[in-house]
Amino acid sequence: MSTPSVSVLMPIGRIDAYIPAAIRSVLDQDAVDLEVIVIGPEASSAKADELQRLLMTEFGNDSRLKHRPRSTPGIANALNDAMSSANGTYWARMDADDICTSDRFQKQVALSQRLGDQCLLGSKVRLFSEANTLQAGNQRYQSWLNALHTPDQIQSHCLVESPLPHPTWFAHRNVWKAQGPYVQGDFPEDYEWLLRAWVNRLPMAKPQETLLHWREHANRLTRTDKRYHREAFTVLKAKAICHSDSPVALRKPRRAWIAGTGRNARYWHDALSQCGVEVAGFVDIDRDNRKQSKRHKPVIGYSMLEQALGDDLLISAITQPDASIQLKRWLLALGLTEGQQFVMGG
Repeated sequence: MSTPSVSVLMPIGRIDAYIPAAIRSVLDQDAVDLEVIVIGPEASSAKADELQRLLMTEFGNDSRLKHRPRSTPGIANALNDAMSSANGTYWARMDADDICTSDRFQKQVALSQRLGDQCLLGSKVRLFSEANTLQAGNQRYQSWLNALHTPDQIQSHCLVESPLPHPTWFAHRNVWKAQGPYVQGDFPEDYEWLLRAWVNRLPMAKPQETLLHWREHANRLTRTDKRYHREAFTVLKAKAICHSDSPVALRKPRRAWIAGTGRNARYWHDALSQCGVEVAGFVDIDRDNRKQSKRHKPVIGYSMLEQALGDDLLISAITQPDASIQLKRWLLALGLTEGQQFVMGG
């Protein structure tokens, strides 16, 4: 059998009605030889037999579809199992509740080759739900994701959250192997992997087209799994910017100032302290009733920031989108350089 062009890595833990449409959208790709590696529940689980019956009913003996039980629990381990079985020149991620456009992999192969096959690709997405309505927050999130497609745009936003939705990832197998396996832990495995790639300065990009219909529903892991708590994201961000190879270079004796005084600012303070970085203080809006201290560190007004910052790094812990945009514009107007003197940590 010839080597497939693309190996699609699809872990399945929950058996539901979305699976056939997701797999079919992959098998129906235009002009791409591929294999779909489905890593299902562990072989000892009753769900493993249920999934096998579903796949046989829907797809028969399609040789492109390869069903493997996961060797150990956890989505990170399932993805590592999938990669160990992948034969394709390119490896792609796909979730079992989303739908690809028919030209997804054709577009991603073409862009990867133009960029020299030394990059991680995602794609623009269209969020959708069964009710065909999206909350305002989802609409803002979709707009944010789709506005970022060049390597520079994506690089500068990796510390807000992942600019590349995990089910859209695509790269030459050498890129996946160079970055190493997924890590199982009490954190989002995809963001940990992406931040390692960010530290290693791996170029990231997206084709111009929208290539994935990303299903929004109540059972998504990001809504049900405690590993996706904001504090877990912040701990990963802090470790990334404190890494010896980090583009931000937050290392002793350089200190950090944190913009914001809410819960996320506390997460940042504690995570940076665990990494051995001194937090000089917090920054809040100039007002009479401003807090004077947080975590036993001073809280200064923005009018004092330029004088206080010096060679330190400002990290924005502001999560409200409009306020974050206003802060970034103000910092740039001061002449500060994003990625060097300040980062938007979200």
